This record gives sequence, structure tokens and C-alpha cells, in this order.
Amino acid sequence: MKALGVAALVLGAVLVQSALSRSGGGALGDLVLVAVVAVGLLHGRVASLLTGTAAGLLQDALGGGMLGLSGLGKCVAGYVAGVAG
Repeated sequence: MKALGVAALVLGAVLVQSALSRSGGGALGDLVLVAVVAVGLLHGRVASLLTGTAAGLLQDALGGGMLGLSGLGKCVAGYVAGVAG
């Protein structure tokens, strides 16, 4: 049940982030990063490490940029948040 909630949170953040960036929404911030940090604080470093990697790769795949850069950054951010939480 916990994994389903995390997956729904991240998928929702990715979809909202991509929809707002495509529609020309202003400087919104990175909702996916906020979701990954929240998972890190609530569920620990391993869960946030995996969540950050998956969310970043999904965001890279939908964004059309270089595949892996966002995944690596969110992976590290999730791990650091998991250690801090």
C-alpha cells in the first residue's frame, strides 16, 4: 500500500509538472523534486533513492531532454533527504 501511494504521488507530480511546463505556466519550481524529498523524509533513504531515480528518468523521458540527468540529480537529492529524515 505504501508503494502505491508513493507511485501515485510521483506520477501526479510528473504529470502536473509536464502539463504546466508545456502550457507555458510560469516559474513553478520542481514538483517532482518536492515529491522525492517528501518520500525521503517519510520513508527513508532506500525508498527515496529508488523513487528519485524512477521519477527523474520518467521526467527526462517525457521532457525530451538528455535521458538520465534529472534521474541522477533526483536520486542524489532523495538519498540526502532520506539520510536527513
